[in-house]
Amino acid sequence: MNIQSKIILTIVSVQLILIVSFGIIIFYFSKENIDKQFEIELEHRTQISEKVILEKNIISTDEYKEILKKHTLELVNEKRYYIEFPYNTDSLINIESNKFPEIFINELIENKYSFYSDDKKFQIFGKEYIVEGKKWLIIVSASNTEGFILLSKLKNIIIIGISIISMVLFIVSYFLARSILLPIKRKISSAMKISSSNLHQRIEVVNTNDEIGQLAIAFNRMLDRLEESFELQSSFISNASHEIKNPLTMISGTAEIALLKDRTNEEYKKTLESIIQDSDYLNSLVNELFLLAKTDANYEKLPKDYFPINDILETLNDQNNKLYPNKIRIIISNFAQNTLIYGNKNLLISALQNMVDNAIKFSKGEEVIIEVEKIEKKLNISIIDKGPGVDSDELKKITDAFYRSESVRNIKGHGIGLALTKKIVELHNGNLELKNKNISSGLIAKVILPFSV
Repeated sequence: MNIQSKIILTIVSVQLILIVSFGIIIFYFSKENIDKQFEIELEHRTQISEKVILEKNIISTDEYKEILKKHTLELVNEKRYYIEFPYNTDSLINIESNKFPEIFINELIENKYSFYSDDKKFQIFGKEYIVEGKKWLIIVSASNTEGFILLSKLKNIIIIGISIISMVLFIVSYFLARSILLPIKRKISSAMKISSSNLHQRIEVVNTNDEIGQLAIAFNRMLDRLEESFELQSSFISNASHEIKNPLTMISGTAEIALLKDRTNEEYKKTLESIIQDSDYLNSLVNELFLLAKTDANYEKLPKDYFPINDILETLNDQNNKLYPNKIRIIISNFAQNTLIYGNKNLLISALQNMVDNAIKFSKGEEVIIEVEKIEKKLNISIIDKGPGVDSDELKKITDAFYRSESVRNIKGHGIGLALTKKIVELHNGNLELKNKNISSGLIAKVILPFSV
């Protein structure tokens, strides 16, 4: 069942339940009122009968004539019964071949009056009177034909009214649901036309304040992210292909040149060293590409735990003292000592090591400083180099995969390290900020991470 049918069914069902309930209530109280009025009429007739029959000898002539005048109009199937005391239930159930309901007789004897109504247009009223010291029961029975005719007409009016209202409700609900869902259908139609070949298209936003407009805005923002992702993916594949193709071409070309003629052992040795160098570069590139590709996909599956920042700093210090003796200096504030971080320790070490490698490479033998401090409930890890710095227009681009600043084109590298570092930091709910230390030289790469204690 589609949404339009559900809306129509819901509106019609709820309204019909309310209308039918209202009709039943009207019919019920109308019936109660008609029965009550007829009960009063029957009681009035017992009173008149008591005056005319039982008190005939003790009322005045004028009063008697007035009562007779009121008493001339009989009800439909009206019958009167006069029973002098003594009487009991058995003697009252059958009177003059008429069988009265036992419940009516019991209530009449117990309460001195009783009213009974069945579903066959038949009502009975009885009441006990004392005339000249004697007890009398006067019972009047009649058919409330007019009342039942009125109830029948009311029932027909309610049924017809509900039927008409049902049709009107269905028609109104249909057009209402259609008008509500029409903008959504238009949005769906527009969305169905968007594919990978025309991701630049967007859904029209008519009203930014209603839910449909907000849905369109959310969908357009998702398309923005998809378009950006497609462009990055296309650029990534193009750059990766280019970066991989270059060393492969170099390896193939070097080997082909070496085979053109016989060479000395020294020449073959130099050729093989060149091939090994290009192979190492290719191997390093493939490893970084593999790590970049799997980091995001496998992060949720990787083990994560709380660990102090000192563990990472000690590992970095040990690694870099072997790779770059006396080139790394770590400065950690007292407030940042043993601050706990949550995440995967190995990934964070890899991210920071990438930054250290870049800093060492671009500093050309100068000392690199790692500063750690707490600032506004965040842990800041800054790697400060003494390299040439990066042009302000390029700072936002150097974290893109394969992008390399013009100032460092002559320095060997893949352009993947910072992209990988940024991805790892973001997976740990952190940020990577890059800025120049001063106008002429030096880059500060700052990793900002949340901490637990």
